[in-house]
Amino acid sequence: MSDAAPLPAPARCPLCGQSNQCAIEAGQPAANCWCMDATVDRAALAAVPDTARGLACLCPRCAAGARAAPPDSASAMPPI
Repeated sequence: MSDAAPLPAPARCPLCGQSNQCAIEAGQPAANCWCMDATVDRAALAAVPDTARGLACLCPRCAAGARAAPPDSASAMPPI
């Protein structure tokens, strides 16, 4: 049995688990990616776990510093 942490999903944000909307992961040129014109929050970059660095991109919301709640979060507000 291995104690190694599972690899992060390359199409998911390592902070919130939502789609990271990565053009490269979708098979498109890097120039088409939202991140090429974005300013990424330093605190968001610092929050990326070491196990995900260089393996999964942030989503636009987390990159902007407005971290989204994980999809299975108990704190998520239900729709009205």
